[in-house]
Amino acid sequence: MIVALDNTLLTLLLNPSAPPPLDPSTGRPVSSCEARVKGLIEDIEARSGKVIIPSPSLAEALAAVPSLENAMDVLNSSTAIRIVAFDQRCAIELAEVTRLAKENGTLKSKEFGPRQAIKNDRQIAVTAKVNKADIIYTDDDRQTHFAEEIGLAVKHTWELPIPARYAQGKLNLAD
Repeated sequence: MIVALDNTLLTLLLNPSAPPPLDPSTGRPVSSCEARVKGLIEDIEARSGKVIIPSPSLAEALAAVPSLENAMDVLNSSTAIRIVAFDQRCAIELAEVTRLAKENGTLKSKEFGPRQAIKNDRQIAVTAKVNKADIIYTDDDRQTHFAEEIGLAVKHTWELPIPARYAQGKLNLAD
């Protein structure tokens, strides 16, 4: 299995003080985000899968971490994680996506946000698709929209379980 992480999940992994997303079913902040993302990566690694990080996601996430060195150590410590470039194949795929968006009149849609942010989201989604990701993990509504638009399955932090190995145990004080 190949999964992709966008900058929202990558930031939660690399910067534990980053604000958590809100769970849409409760309206409350998602708990244990770092543990959820670590658990996902460890589970994929145990199954010999791959976690790909599109280079535009990496750039955004690294801009939000307190230490570039520590962040890169975390990424380099996993055999499952691969940084994938926005390369020529991605550029060709993005050109097709952009042409379709122009034809459909959605390229400049204000409802999706600033044009540069839209371009970045498209680069991330296309990079994941070209590198054969089965799923992209994101907490960004706009990224979700574009990823689904090009045929990627999307999952969110609030859908990830808190692995038992990271859950805090309860003390039995009745003894």
